[in-house]
Amino acid sequence: MTKLVKMDLYRMVRTKSFYVVLIISAVYAVVLSILNSLNYENFQIVLQFKSKELGSFMSDCITNGSMINMMLISIFVAIFIAAEYKNGFIKNYVGRFPNKVSFVISKFISVMFIVLFIMTASLAFGILTQVLSGGLYLVSFVSIAKLLFTQFLLHVAFASLIYFVCMLTGSSALGMVLGILLSTGFINILYSGINFLFENVLHIKFAINDYTVSKYISEVVSSTTMDIIGRALAVAVIATILFICITVLTTKNKDIK
Repeated sequence: MTKLVKMDLYRMVRTKSFYVVLIISAVYAVVLSILNSLNYENFQIVLQFKSKELGSFMSDCITNGSMINMMLISIFVAIFIAAEYKNGFIKNYVGRFPNKVSFVISKFISVMFIVLFIMTASLAFGILTQVLSGGLYLVSFVSIAKLLFTQFLLHVAFASLIYFVCMLTGSSALGMVLGILLSTGFINILYSGINFLFENVLHIKFAINDYTVSKYISEVVSSTTMDIIGRALAVAVIATILFICITVLTTKNKDIK
């Protein structure tokens, strides 16, 4: 399994799209950092660079940049996984090493690294821009650690869904489309229909939005209460484990082409 992860990382850093994704994420973070310094005074837009609290600034970077980062994760995961079908790597591997469980888990670990790299690029360049322009100060390290840990697991759960769809279908297009629908919020139209069905047909008060990863990605900040953090972590962990188990089961019973 370790060799598979190393192979994926090696293939990742040699892929042009990997650097394109990181550059887009970094540039977007820089732009967001500058836009957050805009103020409206006396009917004029004024650029004011001020020192900001690190936890609050990182929260803004993650939540405001969640749409573009979720899109980038979707696109790169889809390209990365689909490429293995096109070059025949999966078929060759499964033919030589029938242990598909190790194969699937190694891919999920690789997906975690993809999330880590994209989130790091976004936060690093956003923070660097703010440090050079207005400065940052630290109030609570615990709140920052809580924010980063929770958001990382939420993004991993989101990426796991994209990986599951790509692995199941062998298509990068479906994974990208699903990621875009989730990141832009268009999927909420479907959620509204499901909620309507539960409330008006089944007469059950239920809001599927409260159990989605994308909801918590856009809501969890450094000042979020532990009650909401706990629910976000539960959703992230359960979703990730669920996608891993389903992927393992479907891969075991699927002929890899």
